[in-house]
Amino acid sequence: MFGRYGGLLLLSAILAGCQVSKTGLEGIESLFADKETQQIEAKPTLIRSEDLLGQGYLTCVDSLLLVSANRGERMVTVYNLHTGEVVNRLAPKGKANGEFLLVGDLAQLDGRVMILGKMPTRAAWIDKQLLLDSFPKMETTDLAFEGGDYLSVAPVAGGRYVATGRFDAPESQRHQFAWIGADGKIVSTFEDYLLTPELEGLPNYNLAYGYQGRFATTPDGRHGLYCGWESAVWRFYDFSGREPRKVAEYALVLPSFRPRDGAHYGVVHSEERSIGGSIFAVASDSLYYLLFSDKPYGAYSAYFTDRIFVFDLSGRPVRKIELDREIIAMAYWAEQHALLGCANDAEGEPQILRFDL
Repeated sequence: MFGRYGGLLLLSAILAGCQVSKTGLEGIESLFADKETQQIEAKPTLIRSEDLLGQGYLTCVDSLLLVSANRGERMVTVYNLHTGEVVNRLAPKGKANGEFLLVGDLAQLDGRVMILGKMPTRAAWIDKQLLLDSFPKMETTDLAFEGGDYLSVAPVAGGRYVATGRFDAPESQRHQFAWIGADGKIVSTFEDYLLTPELEGLPNYNLAYGYQGRFATTPDGRHGLYCGWESAVWRFYDFSGREPRKVAEYALVLPSFRPRDGAHYGVVHSEERSIGGSIFAVASDSLYYLLFSDKPYGAYSAYFTDRIFVFDLSGRPVRKIELDREIIAMAYWAEQHALLGCANDAEGEPQILRFDL
């Protein structure tokens, strides 16, 4: 069931067609040294702070914005971006079929929206034409398996999925990702963790929790970027074939952590050596937008940042973006070629801002 992802592993600088001689934060600056920096001012949206239940995952479908918040009777709110109105609330809380205990992500592919449910892990699909229905029909795919646990899951081309997680099979102990079929069954695991010497001896379950992150995939699901939280580890893939194919990789800041005392799976990140890292990423048809924080790890504010790195689908750096407001998550609004970001207002209340590209 598990298999090692084959293929020639090249240095990241060669894969991306770039010369990167430095690592750490200096390496990031070097990567974008000859690229333009775009300054973008935030614009308000019509969505009211009092209608936001919190800051969570978000995705934009035509003129609708879906935002998750794991509280309330329904955990995904649908907003009309042209009017600011709440037009629906989805993902009812509960344990029954069609209900959710925790929302782990939102995504869209082929005219459908995926709500990733956790505990247990399953993908619930809703046709975008049904997003305004009070109780829309959902097609669910069970993603649980006996050989470990998925931490993040993203849909890709061909009805398949790619995931991060804990993989317990002996041949998968060093693998970071899973390749999942359209039926929800795991096909293989792939891609070794990039480890510092101090992390070499840790079991997979500690590595999985220390190297958490997520995939941003293009609207057609044929390409994807993995970005690692508390790190600058970026891996670019082509998902259009029978197996995932890596096209570029940067490992400029690796995570630093140790197992948590008294906890089987948990880890503790080093406050002296860790950063906020790669907070969030989204994709258009041709570009990735990666939200990055170099603030020291240890406070919630480390996950708010005004810096975005832009890459093409082959992993080549395109430009930097500097926002005039800090955000913690974002969505790409194709209809207006803009980014929508989750921020806090002057009173600390959540708000949705618009950044025209």
